[in-house]
Amino acid sequence: MNLDFYNEEEFDKIFLSSSLSLLLKIEKNNSPNSLQRIKFHKLEKLARDLDNYNNGEIVRKEKKLFINYLKTIQSKSVSDLTLKELLELERDYLLPSIDGKLREIGYTTRNAWLIASIMVLPLDVFLLYFIGQYFFYIPVFSLYIAISSLVDRRKAKRENKLW
Repeated sequence: MNLDFYNEEEFDKIFLSSSLSLLLKIEKNNSPNSLQRIKFHKLEKLARDLDNYNNGEIVRKEKKLFINYLKTIQSKSVSDLTLKELLELERDYLLPSIDGKLREIGYTTRNAWLIASIMVLPLDVFLLYFIGQYFFYIPVFSLYIAISSLVDRRKAKRENKLW
């Protein structure tokens, strides 16, 4: 199914049906172990969440990336792809939407808490160096970021939205 010829409104209308048909073809052509490698059980949920997003115009780019990801996976056998190739496909097609618009509805990545904590760590070191001479200082910013990110991760895992 070639979606390049549809205008944007038509594309939004047929997105879910076309993505589900591509997912069905992928499921037929690959073994259960191969489907686990591409996190197949999460892809259908991602397609439905992209379709149900309140403002379709905002996530249209992400929808197109998702369709391109499914077309790429369908054109190749998943068992023939290396782990590096699968991660590159995920990085190029899926993670921009998860890190961008879908974070608002609960999607997150596995190491988001670690990256956020590392980014805030220099602030805590700076405050520890200057305030720690006079007062007992607890790295509150790093603790807050780590705890809130871990809570978000736990919630996303429970809702099957963790990548």
